[in-house]
Amino acid sequence: MKKTTLGMMVLAGGLLAVMPSCNRKGCTDPAANNYEEKAKKDDGSCTYDPATYWYTEVVYNGQTYRQLPSHITSDQTLTADALWMLSGELLLIMVLR
Repeated sequence: MKKTTLGMMVLAGGLLAVMPSCNRKGCTDPAANNYEEKAKKDDGSCTYDPATYWYTEVVYNGQTYRQLPSHITSDQTLTADALWMLSGELLLIMVLR
């Protein structure tokens, strides 16, 4: 009986030594510059390229607007958290709830 217990302990110890750590930390976001494929737990170290926007921000009469380009080449979403301008004209967005 003691040999079986000792053998199980040696086997368990050997498995623990061979298995990689499940607690590997790193960036777990595939969209990040420094994505770590082997990371299992996110450590907050992800870095990203600076944002590029499809609109420009302009100030008109002291108010900041997001100005749409003269042509849009892909589907875009206009959000209600900003004021939008289209070719110098104010574009009002209504939010219905």
